[in-house]
Amino acid sequence: MAIGLLSVLPPACGVTEPTGGRAAIPQYLIFQLFIYGPSPDGNVPSPALNNTDISTSIDQILAVVNHQVGDGTTRQLGFALGPMTLDHTDDQLRKIIRGGFALAQEKGLAVAFHMDNSMFWMRRSDLWSVHDNVEWTDWDGTAGSSQEIGWLPGVTLAPQMCWNSPALKHEVGRILRDVVAPEVARGIDHLRSIGKAHLYAGFIAGWETFIQPGTGYCGLTNLGYSATNMPEDMDEARATLTHDWLEFFAGELVAGGVPTNRLYTHLPQPTKNPLTVRLGAPPWTGYNENSLAGFSTYDLDKHGPELFADLAARGNARWASSEGTNYNMSPPSPSTLTWDRYLGDMLAHNVALINVFGWNDPTPFGKATMSDEAKAVYRKFVSGQPLQ
Repeated sequence: MAIGLLSVLPPACGVTEPTGGRAAIPQYLIFQLFIYGPSPDGNVPSPALNNTDISTSIDQILAVVNHQVGDGTTRQLGFALGPMTLDHTDDQLRKIIRGGFALAQEKGLAVAFHMDNSMFWMRRSDLWSVHDNVEWTDWDGTAGSSQEIGWLPGVTLAPQMCWNSPALKHEVGRILRDVVAPEVARGIDHLRSIGKAHLYAGFIAGWETFIQPGTGYCGLTNLGYSATNMPEDMDEARATLTHDWLEFFAGELVAGGVPTNRLYTHLPQPTKNPLTVRLGAPPWTGYNENSLAGFSTYDLDKHGPELFADLAARGNARWASSEGTNYNMSPPSPSTLTWDRYLGDMLAHNVALINVFGWNDPTPFGKATMSDEAKAVYRKFVSGQPLQ
């Protein structure tokens, strides 16, 4: 989770969209509600939305804030459903989106959708069994092995995608453009028709998107590189693969009808940790013409100044805390920030959406999310009180 690097800025890019003549977009405080996760036993459960469990969690959130949800103009409370994944069938993706909009309308909380774009495609052996759809570990075309990620110990995932494989892009583009985006657009249109457009919080495209260390040779080969024509900077070239994939992923959603002004990427948090370079995910990769940038925001007491300086250098465009809570992940330890300051700093730096992780999670970072101090600040947010 909490990794990143504040890199040298590339040429200016990204959406700096004000809303123009449209109604103001509120700042959203939402809570991530998980709808899918693979099992360590190797089985891939049917990734479908359980409306009953989600509804119960939403009721718990409402109880914490005394059923205040914000004014829908400056501040709005909400929830995020995810991960939506390539493991889901077309019908399951449609069901999740329809269910999310229905719950938003019923409960009065805004809904956001959070879709993984690189990790969860185990059920798509029709894709990852094709040599040119997975990343290579050398210029000779040696296919990479299964992925592993730290926050799912013991779980073996499908190999790293080759993000610019034509066949892979064709299928992913179909899912986004023809299945996901039209369903989201229909939900937005319906909310707008009943005067509740504020109940759509946005779409987060990615889940700390990065490329597995030691891979990238397939994608770079597709860009014209080879053992005899290597990039001048291998790390920068790998980062370009990440940027281009995020831009493509968001672009297909936009082509299907998802508005750019509530569409966000999700990168590891920007810090000076060199690991982010090796993962091909320096902060500049999260900025593109099709979406707004989004980052994880753990360890904000240590790395907030870097993040805010980076945002300021890019014109203080709207952005998202796509994942985070007021806890330090590296090393695991309590944050020195108060919850008032944790949320207040982001709100003061033009954040559009804050997606808090850890609701009902028994881990220490989940306990931070569920602490009495945090709950008191959630109530301050929805009641419109100023935060530090």
